[in-house]
Amino acid sequence: MAYSEQLECWVVSTYQLCHQVLTQPNRFRQWDGNEMHEPDNGPPYGNPRNWNPQVREVMKDAVLPVSTLVTANPPRHAQYRKLAMSLFSARRTAETMETEIHSIIDASIDGFSEGRVEFISAFAVPVPMQVIARVLGVPGSMYETFAAWADASIMTNAGRTVSPSEMVIHAKRIVEFQDYFLARLAERRDQPGEDVVSFLANARLDDEHGTTRPLTTAETLGLLLHFITAGSETTTNLLGTLVDRIVTEPGLRDRLLANPSNIPNVVEEGLRYDGPVQGLFRHTTEDVELGGITIPAGEKVLLLIGSANRDEAKFESAETFLPERTDSRLHLAFGFGIHFCLGAPLARKEALIAVESLLRRLPGLRRADGQPVAYHHQTLFRGLSSLHLQYDDLLD
Repeated sequence: MAYSEQLECWVVSTYQLCHQVLTQPNRFRQWDGNEMHEPDNGPPYGNPRNWNPQVREVMKDAVLPVSTLVTANPPRHAQYRKLAMSLFSARRTAETMETEIHSIIDASIDGFSEGRVEFISAFAVPVPMQVIARVLGVPGSMYETFAAWADASIMTNAGRTVSPSEMVIHAKRIVEFQDYFLARLAERRDQPGEDVVSFLANARLDDEHGTTRPLTTAETLGLLLHFITAGSETTTNLLGTLVDRIVTEPGLRDRLLANPSNIPNVVEEGLRYDGPVQGLFRHTTEDVELGGITIPAGEKVLLLIGSANRDEAKFESAETFLPERTDSRLHLAFGFGIHFCLGAPLARKEALIAVESLLRRLPGLRRADGQPVAYHHQTLFRGLSSLHLQYDDLLD
């Protein structure tokens, strides 16, 4: 652990210390994102006081953001968590979605061109977005639009410099997102179905006084945007890096074809080694001793989850991708404690079915000759922006 003058925060890099922070949510509180931005450079789903004039004009009639599942802290977080756990009930679990995930993945593979494919744009982006669209109860054919809305939420807070003109584009996308889902919510209040939008349109929140109330419009939109972003971007990153590891690790592709029962373990090793989320932010609510150092109250803390998952004190040969590793599932890729990712089972199921289907249907799957692999430029998220693959045949 060390203090970074450049980042103006404490940086925590070991598994033990990151785990310790994640298990003390009352002492290490969630950021709401405002700490990362100054006036005139804040994102459209951040604090309005940080918007530039152009963003403010675009957002003048929009619903203002509120902290919900991801950025809320105890005790309010428990209310949203309980609601979300009810929302992802038995009808919407990874197990009940399995047939639909198979269908979406097979349809995507059917659309590959003969012998080669740019995997990220043709598979890793559309598949998770179509799955979450199916869960929400909206058309999967709109996945490109949903992806743009997710980017509007994620990219402006992903640790990269965003120009004022880009912020305006993202603000317009946020307004489009709100307009679309406000209309869907109105429809589902009158004619509810079994989907997430219907659930949220008619949900009630248990408050701290023991009474229930309907969700506000801002809360509902905040939860919907969270489900779109969390259900797509991180799974996209996982699929890209995982498939690349499988086709480049010597002999791994053939071993998994011969013994598909090892695929779940490889998925966990992929999450550990190339975790889609590389960092999490917290701030202290009181003086806290961590790693023998006292961090004062009100200080910013950055947890290097990617570093923790490669900590030699926790994982033997941690800097090596080991498909047969037996303790991979102890990784922190989905967080830990009260903010552990509710979508983890769905992401795991998507990755498992994707790997099984790709290996079975695309004999000789490998990196394309002469095509570089490109990572996107984000600080907190790890994933590929392009991955060109070749294969010998396309099987039914």
